Amino acid sequence: MKKYNGGNAEQIIKALNPKLIGWANYYRPSCAKSTFSYIDNVLFEALLRWVKRRFQGKSLRQSVGKHFRNQGNARRWVFSAQQSNGKYLGIHLMMNTKIKRHILIRLDANPYLHEWEQYYADRKRNYAFHADLDRHELMERRSSITQMQ
Repeated sequence: MKKYNGGNAEQIIKALNPKLIGWANYYRPSCAKSTFSYIDNVLFEALLRWVKRRFQGKSLRQSVGKHFRNQGNARRWVFSAQQSNGKYLGIHLMMNTKIKRHILIRLDANPYLHEWEQYYADRKRNYAFHADLDRHELMERRSSITQMQ
C-alpha cells in the first residue's frame, strides 16, 4: 500500500488482485477461512485509510462513496475503481474463495497392482472433472470481479 500512496485506485487493485488470488488458491485446501476473513478485514482497513488520506479535503461520505461499492445484495463496501470504459474493477475478496479439500488415496491402494487399476482410473476421471469445474469457476469469478457493476 505504501508503494501506491500517489497512485490511483485502479493501480492498487491491479497490483493487489493477482497476489490475493494467488494466496487464496495456494491456501485453499487448508483450514484458512478465518485467515481469509482476517486478511480481508486488514486490507479493508488499509484501503479505507488510503481513501481518507487521498481525499483529505472532502467529506468521508463522498470519498468513501466514490471507491467503495456494493457487490450485489450480499457484499457491501467492496473497494473498486471505475475504468475508462465505464465498468468497475473490484478488489478480490478472499472470503469468497471456497475451501476444497484434497481427497485422500485409500491406504491399501497400490498403484503397482493390477487389482487397483480401476480404482485409480475412477479417481483420475473424477479428479479431472473437479479440476475442470474449478478452472471454470475461477474464470467466472475473475470475470465477475473485473466487470463488477
